[in-house]
This record gives sequence, C-alpha cells and structure tokens, in this order.
Amino acid sequence: MGDLETLSAIYGCPVGSFFLDEVPAERVPMRFRGRMSVAEHPLPAETKMSLQRLRTFAEWLVPILDEMGWKVTIPVAAQTDDPEQLARDQRRRLGFSDQVRKGWKTYEDAYRWWRQQIEGQGIICLQWDLCKSLEQDSWLSAPLRGASFRIGNFSFIVVNRSDREAAAGRIFSLLHEYGHLLRAYGGFVCDFIEPEEREERFANRFAARMLVLPEELQEVLSELSLRPQRKWSDYWLDKIRKRLCVSRDVIAIGLSEAGWAPPDLYQMKIQEWQKSVWRGRGRRLRGVQRLRQNLGSIVPELLLKAHRQRLISVLDLAEVLKVDAVRAATLLEEVVGIQEAPQR
Repeated sequence: MGDLETLSAIYGCPVGSFFLDEVPAERVPMRFRGRMSVAEHPLPAETKMSLQRLRTFAEWLVPILDEMGWKVTIPVAAQTDDPEQLARDQRRRLGFSDQVRKGWKTYEDAYRWWRQQIEGQGIICLQWDLCKSLEQDSWLSAPLRGASFRIGNFSFIVVNRSDREAAAGRIFSLLHEYGHLLRAYGGFVCDFIEPEEREERFANRFAARMLVLPEELQEVLSELSLRPQRKWSDYWLDKIRKRLCVSRDVIAIGLSEAGWAPPDLYQMKIQEWQKSVWRGRGRRLRGVQRLRQNLGSIVPELLLKAHRQRLISVLDLAEVLKVDAVRAATLLEEVVGIQEAPQR
C-alpha cells in the first residue's frame, strides 16, 4: 500500500485509480505551455494535485454562490480585437487613474487595489500554491503563474502565490487572466513564457496596457533621459517599473511595442530571467493574514454569511480553511471584520 501511495503522489492521481480497468479522463482541463514540452517535462505531481484541489474547492463553492444569488457583472465577451482599446475602456470602468497610482506606496498596495476592483464585479479572485518547488534551481520549476475559468455562471481567477516577482508579477498575472475572462477565453493554466497563441498574446498586451499606456511610458522615459536601444539591462527596467509600480514584464512589452526595443525583447529577457535563481521573497503569513491574502474579500464574507444562515456547517468551514473546527467561525469573523457579505 505504501508503494501505491508513493505512485499516487508521483502521478497526481488517487490510489484507487490503479485498480480501474482503464485510465480515467483527466478531471482538471489543463492547458500548459512552456519553453519545454509537456511530453519531455510533465507538470510536477505537486502542481497537478494543487490544480485538482483548486478545482475541487471551486466546485464546492459554486452551489453556495448560487444559493446566495451571487452575480457577476463583467461583459460576456469583449467587443474589440484591440487590446489597447479594451484596456482604456476597462481602466475607465474600474476607475484607474494616475492619481490612484500615486496613492500606492508599495507593490502590495497596487495588487490589493486591482484585486478589489476585479472582485467588485463578482469575480472570485484567489491566491493558490500552484507549485511549492521554489527552492529548486530555477523559477521554471514553478512556471505556472495564473489560471482563469468559469463554472456555470461564475468566474474564477487564480494567481500563483509563489510568483517569481512577488506582488509586481502577481498584478500582471491577475490582469492577464481578467483579459481572458473579458474575451470569454478562460483557460486553465498560464505561464507567459512562450505566448504563441493569439489569445495569450492578446491577454499579455491587454495586461500591459491596463498598467501602462504608451503615453505614460513615454513620459517616464523622457524624465530619465533614455533613448531607444538594442539591449535593456534589468537595472533600467527596474528604474522604469518603479516609477509606474509594475513588473519587468510590463516594461519589456511596452518598450518593444513603442519601438524603443527589439520586438523580441520580452522573449530575450525571459531567457535571461529563467537562468536566475528566485527564492520566494515574501514573508510567510499565518492565520488571519494568510486567509485574507489567499481568499480575498469576497469568499470569507460569503462563507461567514452562509455559515450564519446554516447553509454550511462548521465542519465544512474547518475543512475548507484547514483549521480547527472550534476556531473556524471566529477566524472568519476576524478576516472580514465581522461584516456581512455585500448584497448583489
């Protein structure tokens, strides 16, 4: 039995699968792309199991959302094929402006603001450990940066909690997946390493434009007295991005599209960055802070309200939150500040 459990962990499947007459269909629809083919470098068992847990949690949550009349207010599909036009429209819709940006002191402030605006439309935004192997030699050991999908009438965005650029990178991932949902192309897994597909390129450009418009980038380049160049060092990418509170990805894409860098700058920088060792710089969070960051503002409030209405038991809460049953409801009250869920 011990050997079967080991194989179960390696292949990311239940022990019972080994006693079936035929291989069952993959439960989680995954779309994985990267510099290395899946056949040669399959997803780690840890990652497969994380994706399975994610899907199970979302499926568990859907009946609760339905019972409580939860509404999603995003358009069914975008009416434009121009990512910049869509970004300008969404910036106005979400209330983003230069004044908002100036109010941020850290990348975490920026990430929190974008997440709240997207959650305000009824989209469930989660953070999830899509891979726990950051101690390995390359961030490619954790290449999955985000996911988006729909179950029934409900939309989900998941950002890898272990993103290589902490909050700055998670902002880009969040908006990339939001772009997929706007286009009604919720996939499952995104890595952004080799964006060959049309919708992946669209989502990348949309996310970059949501964060920085061409005129905003031009203004910063002028302030720094920079000129177009063939090679851009990380030093200058960091100088530019800190002015705009975005990730290196956004600046690399923006420089190329503005004609200040070669069209393949982003791919060249990705190759450089993949050789770097990224060690997960965020501090480990516990209890209330961890739940607030991972579940966002919508899910804790909904769970607490559902529990008070006796739609879910305290044992269900304990299982979902991975805490002692005695503490489950109290912990949720601390997370939401003992506030009722907003009516929709």
